[in-house]
Amino acid sequence: MTERKGLSLEERDALIKYRLEKADTTIDDAEKALQYGISPRTIKNCLYYGCYYALRALMCKTGLTSKTHEGVKGMFGLHFVKTGKIGIEYGRAYSDFMNARLTGDYDDFDMEIELNQEDVDLARRFVAEIKRLISSED
Repeated sequence: MTERKGLSLEERDALIKYRLEKADTTIDDAEKALQYGISPRTIKNCLYYGCYYALRALMCKTGLTSKTHEGVKGMFGLHFVKTGKIGIEYGRAYSDFMNARLTGDYDDFDMEIELNQEDVDLARRFVAEIKRLISSED
């Protein structure tokens, strides 16, 4: 399901629901990967993308758009972190998850970032805060 202009309210709500479900499922995948000792690169990707999907749901709800990951990060910072709608710790968390994912994907010799259950829990809290923001936009 891709976003397009002119979504009906029903279509928009379905897209938001889909993205939030995808966020939860992706973070569940990160937790399973952590429990089974699967590649830290996989965990980094899942934590980042779980938060990214939640942000895309928020952007859909508020009418913001971006075609790039950097654009999503910028919109999040400008419209939600700087305005105090969400705590700065979540802005930092998103940046950290994004940087870890980029390092894992593109650096030939990425330094291992120690990942643990706290990282998964932080991603879950991030998504919960995004859901709270979405609910407050009603």
